[in-house]
Order: sequence, then structure tokens, then C-alpha cells
Amino acid sequence: MHVNDVRKIVFIGRYERNKGIEELTSVLNMLMDSYTFEFHFIGPIPDNKKISSDKIIYHGLIKEEENIKQILLDADVLVAPSYSEGMPTVILEAMASGCAIIATDVGAVSEEVDISNGWLIEAGDISSLHKVVIEAIECANETLLAKKLQSLERIKEKFLWDDVVKQTLIQISGCIDNKEKKVG
Repeated sequence: MHVNDVRKIVFIGRYERNKGIEELTSVLNMLMDSYTFEFHFIGPIPDNKKISSDKIIYHGLIKEEENIKQILLDADVLVAPSYSEGMPTVILEAMASGCAIIATDVGAVSEEVDISNGWLIEAGDISSLHKVVIEAIECANETLLAKKLQSLERIKEKFLWDDVVKQTLIQISGCIDNKEKKVG
């Protein structure tokens, strides 16, 4: 696992209001002249919404899973500034690829992300998004590496499929036991 000298940050998703992409675009425009970074957009972004800069790479819709995996493996940070989510798979995939995460505290995102593996902010808060993107760009390599490694560790500890199934079965069994006690 490594940290890139020039921070590589990625966003995966459609251009829609719920994804917080307008706030993200505003932040990127504010950072363009003052910071060195490389930002990757994966997903269909309308041409009239694209930022014209060598720092921004638009991949468009990628259907080949291996290509998305490679971009995530090469990235340092995933940004997911959504207004609402359940438990986003994109965050889990990025964590499993060794990315630190910048995300909004919506849905079950706080089960995936905390200070140990990224930055958790309030949805729609451009000021906080601006601040944490700068932190991700400027943080010491050791700090970012620790966050990236913690993402991998959290996947191993909480989100491997066999463990999720076991925990689900335990929860279901507990519900059945409680129901039987109330009925009996």
C-alpha cells in the first residue's frame, strides 16, 4: 500500500442533486489554483457541468468492473458527499481497495467511516467539505497511509460476507427467541 505524492481523489456516481456533486464541484473550483491534486470522476457527468482542468479526469460511465477497481486501487481518497444513502456499496468497495474516505454522515455511513479511516461531515456543508478535501490533500503521508490501512482493516473486521451473514442470523435468531418468549 502506498500514498501518491500528488493526491489522487475519486468520485463515483451520477450527476444528480442527491449525490452532493454540486457542492463537490464548487469545492474543486475553489481549490484549483491553490492546491496540487488529481481528481477522477467515474460516472456520466454532463459536458456543461465538467470543470476544464488538467487536474480533473472524467472517465464517464465505466461498465468494466476491473477498470473501476484499478482506479480505486490507484486512488488515495474516495469522496461521497451524498445527501442521503443507505449503506453505500461504493464506500465499501473503496475501503476494500485501500482508500481513505470523505463522506457525509447520512444513513449507515458512520458504520463505514470515522476519523480512523477518513473524514465524516454533515451533508450539504460546503465549508466542511472544502476543509476536509484540503486536509486530505495536505495531510502527512503517514497519516493518510494509516487511514487507508484502517479502511482495509474495517472491511476485514465488519464487512466480510461470511461475518455479515453470521451476524444477521444471530439477530434473526434473537428476534425469534424474543417472540417465542412473549407468545409462550
